[in-house]
Amino acid sequence: MATVDDPLPADWHHIAAVKRAGALSVHIDGRCVSRSSEFLPSEFNVTNSLPLTIGFGTHEYFQGMMSDVRLYRRALAENELAGLGAGHA
Repeated sequence: MATVDDPLPADWHHIAAVKRAGALSVHIDGRCVSRSSEFLPSEFNVTNSLPLTIGFGTHEYFQGMMSDVRLYRRALAENELAGLGAGHA
């Protein structure tokens, strides 16, 4: 698991969650702020019939507004994440 538990300052922020090989990471405004330990993806079956929800966790949920939500079929490179978050630093 990769998580950020600190509140963000007021204003818009670029947030990206990335799964690359056997690790998860969270990037805020183009900077990696959290990374999971290595794991074997083949050991985790996350298949289910539920719809994808963004911002709703088991115990907490996102309170705010979202804009320009994107899903990619690949893990973006560090420089791509930095470029997307550059205008929000």
